[in-house]
Amino acid sequence: MNDELLRKRYFVVRNFIESWKADDLAEQFDSFARTNPEKSSQKDDVEKSFAFYNFKPFVGLMLDKLPDLEKLVGSELFPTYSFARIYENEAVLTVHKDRPACEVSVTLNLNQDKDWDIWFAKGLEPDDTKDYVNLKPGDACIYLGSHVWHARDPYEGNYYTQTFLHYVFRNGLNSDELFDNKELLAGG
Repeated sequence: MNDELLRKRYFVVRNFIESWKADDLAEQFDSFARTNPEKSSQKDDVEKSFAFYNFKPFVGLMLDKLPDLEKLVGSELFPTYSFARIYENEAVLTVHKDRPACEVSVTLNLNQDKDWDIWFAKGLEPDDTKDYVNLKPGDACIYLGSHVWHARDPYEGNYYTQTFLHYVFRNGLNSDELFDNKELLAGG
């Protein structure tokens, strides 16, 4: 496995996707959010955001980036799900660890009007010293989502669009989370 991922439980990949592609994906998601505000997945705990589970273009990206991600991580992976948000002013991502389907997670900045760091606890407790990571559109942070405390402080801009791409280790304890443990085809 990637040494930096083992040591710090995260690492940054600049230009994970091209900036024009990030902008295009952000526009698709923004258009969807504007025309379908009632479809926001607000069952999660982040107020002041539009959120959506498995937006098709992001599922496609999750699958397309799988070979690259396996090389970067140094392990075979199964995709589980994608999730995306458009954060608004004063949105907060509270400190948390992700569920088992997020062993290897990618947070990918698609568009923003102001920088907004994600932070990771350096130690094993959520209030340990923090490492702050700034991502520009197209940049990604790959992290062990279910093993590292992470959060974002209140957002001071007006919009920040991102997607999360989640995976599990193919030969790991959570490999049954493949495609979020959903039945893909009726009848098998």
